[in-house]
Amino acid sequence: ESKGNYAADDRLISGAFNILSSLRGGTLVSKNPEKQEEMGVSDTAGLHVTFLKEDGAPVLDFFLGNRGPVSESQYVRLAGRPEVYLFSESLAFYFYKAEWRNKSILGLSADDIAEFAIKSSSGKISYAKSDAEWKIQADGKLEPAPDAEKVKSLVADIANLSGLSFAENDEAKMIDFEARKDSVKLWVKTNQGA
Repeated sequence: ESKGNYAADDRLISGAFNILSSLRGGTLVSKNPEKQEEMGVSDTAGLHVTFLKEDGAPVLDFFLGNRGPVSESQYVRLAGRPEVYLFSESLAFYFYKAEWRNKSILGLSADDIAEFAIKSSSGKISYAKSDAEWKIQADGKLEPAPDAEKVKSLVADIANLSGLSFAENDEAKMIDFEARKDSVKLWVKTNQGA
């Protein structure tokens, strides 16, 4: 659950929906509510997963429990139901996330990037795309990039840049990025000029 109302990471949501849509019927292993705690699917022990429509109505509501007796298997119970099922696929990777918030920084594709520059304590380097090829910008001139494949790889990394976590407001205010000697600045210009 995220603090605040933020956009979710589309890749995480897609992965979760893909695994759910690929599930084949689980095996009914219990109808006894007293067994739910033991299998990790009780209202207090299980991971409660709820998918909601925009109006707040639930689409899917279930509890993920412990791993089953067979590798990668997992217990699952629909909310409000006593039946516990054992699925042969583990859902843990897709749902045990501390943060579902989208951490994408630029949200671009590599093809969107027209120019970029990187500045660090060791200097600044600028690149621009010209005639579908990446070139170094120096003194107002464009020169062929020495290793075009490495530049293409760097552009793909820049386009897909994402954070690991978010600084809380008080924490973010304490960081003086201008004073840090190890900071790196990145400028990006898209084909649309932004």
